[in-house]
Amino acid sequence: MDERTIVTKRDVRTRMLQERSRLARDPGLQRNFRTALESLLTRLPRGLCAGGYVPFRGELDIPESLFVRDHFMILALPYSFAEGRMVYLRRGTGDLEKDALGVPAPKLEGGSEVVPDVLFVPCVAYSTLGHRLGYGKGCFDRYLAACEPRPVTIGVAYSALRAEAALFEAHDERLDALLTEKGVVDVSGRLAELCAPKDAKKPR
Repeated sequence: MDERTIVTKRDVRTRMLQERSRLARDPGLQRNFRTALESLLTRLPRGLCAGGYVPFRGELDIPESLFVRDHFMILALPYSFAEGRMVYLRRGTGDLEKDALGVPAPKLEGGSEVVPDVLFVPCVAYSTLGHRLGYGKGCFDRYLAACEPRPVTIGVAYSALRAEAALFEAHDERLDALLTEKGVVDVSGRLAELCAPKDAKKPR
């Protein structure tokens, strides 16, 4: 990796984290995001396994109840290990524990590992081409590279946290869709496929 790229990403990450903290204090943005989120969830088939997350550092909140109670989905949360590996564990009814990164997650001991159908992934920044800037640990990229079958990935961010595509590199995993307070953008087309009725005929 080019050192100039590392410095640029670090600088952008610092600036975007500061901006995200500011945006997180705007109740209007939170209301608009909740509306956009609920609109998307009504399109997703019931019974899916959805990979969510526990928000921290100003990340947009996706309440667990929206998945489980309101839309009858199976919820899974990420668990990260010290070496950078990550798995998704089914969210049960018990208390959460902190993983190696200090993020609340389902208990590893006795936990049920799953591969979600769809992942909601918080972004520090994003590009309109589906790139995601995270915290620099690489957990998400490594998870997707090894994941089979590959989930539909939805980046979650404030619309103002857009970065130029030139910031990213060829090995950076791309998101299938982007969800902001302004709505959802289907970048790859895979989200539309997931939401399509199962008996819908695909165009020849």
